[in-house]
Amino acid sequence: MIRRFNEGRRPTTAGGWGASLKLDAGVRLLLLAGVVACARPAPVVAESQGAPAETDGGTAVLPSADFGAPGPIRAVGYPVRIRMGANDPAHRVGFTRDGRWFGYCNTDGGLGATHCAFVDGAGERRTMSTREEAERGNLQGPQLAELNAWLAANEVPAVKERGLETTGPELGGTWRYARDIQIHITASAGEVGADQNVVRQPVLRIGGQVTGHSPVYPYELTTKRAVGTPVQFYGVFPNGVALSPDGREIGVVAAWHGMEFAGDFATLRVSVDAFAARVYDDTGSRLLERGDLAGAQELFSKATSADPSFALAPYNLARAYAKTGDGRAEIALGMAIARGGRGVVERARADVDFDGVRTRPWFTALVK
Repeated sequence: MIRRFNEGRRPTTAGGWGASLKLDAGVRLLLLAGVVACARPAPVVAESQGAPAETDGGTAVLPSADFGAPGPIRAVGYPVRIRMGANDPAHRVGFTRDGRWFGYCNTDGGLGATHCAFVDGAGERRTMSTREEAERGNLQGPQLAELNAWLAANEVPAVKERGLETTGPELGGTWRYARDIQIHITASAGEVGADQNVVRQPVLRIGGQVTGHSPVYPYELTTKRAVGTPVQFYGVFPNGVALSPDGREIGVVAAWHGMEFAGDFATLRVSVDAFAARVYDDTGSRLLERGDLAGAQELFSKATSADPSFALAPYNLARAYAKTGDGRAEIALGMAIARGGRGVVERARADVDFDGVRTRPWFTALVK
């Protein structure tokens, strides 16, 4: 699904040695390389879900979302067993003790240098490397001592090593979406063409499963290693998945392997509310396509409540209401415009799902 709206709360990404995060078009990224512009201010509309609101058809309210009681965060597809040797996974993965930084450290199989890449919630990056020392043949110098001291002081979790195998740190903690959502992580394979050049590198897909529905994957982690060359990675795996110490963010580190000296990493950092909202929204969109309007409305409502900056959720909720002539479409569309601005207005004008309400005074007033 392509997201076309600007969003207020952005996931942040840290790419190591040519890695990046690929998301749907409207999801604004804060990369280590720079910042993508935010949306301009939108009209102000109250978001008092569960409270009455006047529409041209009378009084209507948006339902209050019920997420159930908080509970343990769980994942399918993590942790995984990682073979070492010709593969050089990260040996430190996770959040720092204070939750400011999220990232990883790995030791390459060439020089034997250690590299670390971390990113904070605002997109500021911190990188550390012992490459200079390693190039001089010093693998135990002051750079490594300083790096290890920082990792120890900030209590960055270490992976579990058992002989030639390792697994990422255990995913633990509590979040408010435990009743509804289980995290799902899977990898899609790369592809080599007839000329033996790479057509597509492997991709790590990250999402969740709403209880009673199939998994959806709103996020993808990809490598920038070029296609059209013979340099192919054999696979990608989740090197680490973690919940921040305050429980407000999820972090994921993806690692690509292509035998010794050929590896790459990418990092996703996103709020749990933004993550859950996109899982609810993508699942609701599937239901809408199948004609299950009541089910779609329920999940779009949860997505709208979960992330107050997410414009697509109330927009989709408005579409689902409009298809049944429900007066709450006015409230939901007004909320979407408040969050997403003119981009929402332009899309609504052309969206056939609003044909049933297109001549209503409230619709013409919102999209003028």
